[in-house]
Amino acid sequence: MEFVLKHKVFWDRREVDQYPNAICPSNTEAVVLVKQMIAQMMTLHQSAKFIHIGADEVWHVGVCPRCKQRMHKADSTKEQLFMDHVKAIASFIKEQYPRTAVVMWDDMFRTMDVATMKESGLGKLVEPMVWHYRAQFSLDHDLLHKYAAVFPNIWAASAFKGATGPREIITDIGYHLDNHFSWLRYFDRKNTVPQFAKFRGYAVTGWQRYDHYGTLCELLPQAIPSLAICLQTLREGDFNNDMLEVISKRLGFDHNIDLHAYPRPKPLPTSFNFPGQDVYKGVLLLGNHQVELQNILNNDVYKGWFNDWHIKRNYSNAFRINQLLDSITRVYESFETVKTLMQRALLEIYDGATVEEWMETHLLPDYRKVKQLHETAQAQLVKK
Repeated sequence: MEFVLKHKVFWDRREVDQYPNAICPSNTEAVVLVKQMIAQMMTLHQSAKFIHIGADEVWHVGVCPRCKQRMHKADSTKEQLFMDHVKAIASFIKEQYPRTAVVMWDDMFRTMDVATMKESGLGKLVEPMVWHYRAQFSLDHDLLHKYAAVFPNIWAASAFKGATGPREIITDIGYHLDNHFSWLRYFDRKNTVPQFAKFRGYAVTGWQRYDHYGTLCELLPQAIPSLAICLQTLREGDFNNDMLEVISKRLGFDHNIDLHAYPRPKPLPTSFNFPGQDVYKGVLLLGNHQVELQNILNNDVYKGWFNDWHIKRNYSNAFRINQLLDSITRVYESFETVKTLMQRALLEIYDGATVEEWMETHLLPDYRKVKQLHETAQAQLVKK
């Protein structure tokens, strides 16, 4: 909803005036807005078998004066207010698009009891998608038993990229592989997993932002190896070195894909061949160079003889600066190279605004820093 509620014309539909996260479910115009958005999507996807309505992480519900008055009048709770809203939207979809099943995120149900969920009638209207993206699982099977008492069908949601930090640029394949192993183990315990009419399957998500306002995180091209590995793991119900070797060869690697993004710096593969391969290469290089720059900034010579105080007063020991200059020059030239590579590679895939955002967020600040260091070091070496 942030994409819509960020616009001033829709501010009055917000649950909290200052936040674009959620609509007010008691505002008739807000409900109409959601229905209009759904109608637009269904016009473009008339044969859709499923539609996902979101409804996760609704941190602000029942807090505006209109909702408080509604809850007081009906003697209801915030949970009931939320479910009434979902029921209204799901019922609209069922009436207008009877062949399309309604899917929604499950997290708002996790603290609700079975009786409350049954009373809402949502069991006949929606299918929950249980999301969990961590390598170490924290969902217990009691949650599934609770859902099985209400919902005939269920989904699971994993992640092949994202979910490890809003500014991450390199996908840690091993982390996401562990997430998929955890899901497989979670549903493999036949004695503890309840029977649903249908386990619909997995939604393998790939985060591009943490929310509409968040910065770009891991780009899709550099995550293609992770996507291939995670999909194959779900398909086979396992993953082993033979499978890794097959996937690596299909993506043009001369050695098996490195499953771990860190620690860096680390050597790059000498060959690979898949769509967006130059973005993959550039991001790995950038990850290396960022660590190399940080090593310079953490160096005792930099801290003790080349800090901002020294630079401001042009008061440095040339002997000490020369101890750092080779490293600064090498890292600066490396940043020049990766800047040119990423600018070209990104423009082959993304629009100019996206390229500008990514470069300004992830590459150019460090590039400017090391460029300034290089210029300053050379200037400090000039005999005064």
